[in-house]
This record gives sequence, C-alpha cells and structure tokens, in this order.
Amino acid sequence: MTNAPMTAPDRESLNPAVARCMAAWERANDLVSAQYTGKEPFDFEAFAVGELHTAYRDAMPPLIGHDNICDFIACVAHAMLKDIFDQPECQLYFNAARTALAACRAKARSEAKQKA
Repeated sequence: MTNAPMTAPDRESLNPAVARCMAAWERANDLVSAQYTGKEPFDFEAFAVGELHTAYRDAMPPLIGHDNICDFIACVAHAMLKDIFDQPECQLYFNAARTALAACRAKARSEAKQKA
C-alpha cells in the first residue's frame, strides 16, 4: 500500500456535460485572449463575457430527454456557482428545464396509458 497523497477529483469532470461546457468556455477564453493580446486597450471583459457565455451556452445539452435535462440543470447550476451566468439568467434556464421536465413526464405518462 502506498502513501501517495490523494487529490480531490476535478469537479467539472464529474459530469461529462459540465466538463464539455467548461472546456468550451476555456477554449473561447483562450481564443479571445489570443486575438486581443497586445492590441489597443478596450473593454476586454465586456467583450469576452459575451463570447464566453455563448460558448458555454452552446455546449449545454438540449432539453430533450430526462438525462439531457438533468445534465442541462447541472450545467446551469455549475455556471451559477462559477459566476458564469448571473442568477436572473440561471432562473430563466431553470424555468426552461422545469418546463421540459414536465413535458418529458407528461409524454412518459401518455405513452404508458397507450400501452395499457
């Protein structure tokens, strides 16, 4: 038995959907940073925030199917905790997920009735 130090798992990697969103955010951050390094000063943060939010949002799973909806919720929650999205924006996404989840459940009930 070795006494190697244990390291905490990378929280983003615990959920593949969250890892994909964070990877998209990081790629966008690297790209935006590379494009504007050494150029005229401008409000980099204001510009970059929009680009980074878009990259993260585009990587989020579609609200189709129970597993995707759960992964979508995980991505939104992670973005909220990391201050990627603000709370009002997260609330909109949570509401969309809640509606999609209700539709998913209604479809499952309807299919179960048809089989009975």
